[in-house]
Amino acid sequence: ALADQMRARRQLRRHETAKRKSRRDRRANKKPTVDIGAAAAVAGDVRMCRNGECVELSSGKSIFANATIRTGKTGRIQILFTDETVVSVGPDTEIVLDEYVYDPFTKSGTLDTRVNKGTFRLVSGKVARNRPSAMKVKLPTGAIGIRGTDFVVRLSPAKRTLVIDLLDG
Repeated sequence: ALADQMRARRQLRRHETAKRKSRRDRRANKKPTVDIGAAAAVAGDVRMCRNGECVELSSGKSIFANATIRTGKTGRIQILFTDETVVSVGPDTEIVLDEYVYDPFTKSGTLDTRVNKGTFRLVSGKVARNRPSAMKVKLPTGAIGIRGTDFVVRLSPAKRTLVIDLLDG
């Protein structure tokens, strides 16, 4: 019984600490930190920027919501989201993870991303399988609605060209 009380107190302290941190983040106008996936494979210069701070990414590191992923001239990254969506990002690319919500019990959620430049491949996961309209990819020239597909996008703002290769779906 004493061990249970101590465990409950520790959990309560952790919960109170998390609430204080969340309030601090709101006051500082920061978006809360939510782990939405992982960097499955990273090569070259790859950075994740959030709230004005950028960190170098390596394989196995967590990916967070409301982050911008930037790859350098030789950078590449594969991101595995918690719903099993896979995004492979090529060199000299900028992708913004605007919104990601996923409930593993109902297998529902949303994924909204924005690609400003570069090349990426997306293989949709459970969010798109459950409700295809819940997944969107915004581009400078429009948007892509996902319908349970596998596709590659090459975007060159300087040349004002956009190429989309539909691989499956």
